[in-house]
Amino acid sequence: MKKIHIIIILTLNLMLIACAHTSKSNQDPTNITAKELICCDNYSEFPWMLLDINERFEIKINKESPLGHFTEGNSYFASFKLPYLSNKANIKITSKMINGEFFAPKLITLDKRFNIVKTNNNDSFKIIEGGIFQPPQYQVNFTLDVRKTPYFIIYTDNKKLGNSITLPHPAKKRAIELGQPIPMVIDPKYTFHRFGSLVFEIKTTSLSRILLKSKKNMTKTTVKPESVPCSITNTIPESLMVTVHSDTKKYYFESIKYAVKNKQTLKAMMLLKEAEQLGIDGAQRVFINAIDNR
Repeated sequence: MKKIHIIIILTLNLMLIACAHTSKSNQDPTNITAKELICCDNYSEFPWMLLDINERFEIKINKESPLGHFTEGNSYFASFKLPYLSNKANIKITSKMINGEFFAPKLITLDKRFNIVKTNNNDSFKIIEGGIFQPPQYQVNFTLDVRKTPYFIIYTDNKKLGNSITLPHPAKKRAIELGQPIPMVIDPKYTFHRFGSLVFEIKTTSLSRILLKSKKNMTKTTVKPESVPCSITNTIPESLMVTVHSDTKKYYFESIKYAVKNKQTLKAMMLLKEAEQLGIDGAQRVFINAIDNR
């Protein structure tokens, strides 16, 4: 009888351990098949990061990134909105190939209604081979018409995780270039991973003509060179007379809301400052309301 009692106690303990393990695995942020971890039901709900007309920055795709559902399966991602003041923008995306792995991005561009315009596969990216002290890079360079495709998303193909690319060892390349004996070294292999580090470079090649429309039904403001934010001093001539159109006002209002909603407070404050320098009324009220409703 005592033996049966011990067996029952052991069985109950095992069941409790199994339940705890199951609960933990369901909450594991790396379990990308868990439906409850998907951030959004559609693209319009994605956390869009508002970009400047010219900037360079680095982000890390990791378990803290939002998780979305795509055609190839679930993937951690980053989503971006190009500035309304840009007409065309050149974008360079570089994925760092470090420690034998890298984030192999896929790119989706979307129109104003969040419809997919184009999907760029991994074939669009090229490998920039590194040197002895410089790791290789996985890179793509493209231009977007901001009026047609103001949004783009970076994610990875869940079906290709585990695939790999083998590159010639830098020492081999160096030896061949110098005509020296090829050393006995192993060529490095890099595996597709769901996490990684990405560098983005945004350069506006032309501004929207919305700032240059006729003077009719518009407010005209002279922008002094010393008061222009550094983000646009390299693009707008010192003598430019900026005309504040209703669409420009709409751009700043929406951009401030986007920035506050996505916890980009410093960017929202910068946009507020730019709007005030352009003589746009109501920008401060939009900023305060966005903060209060966050």
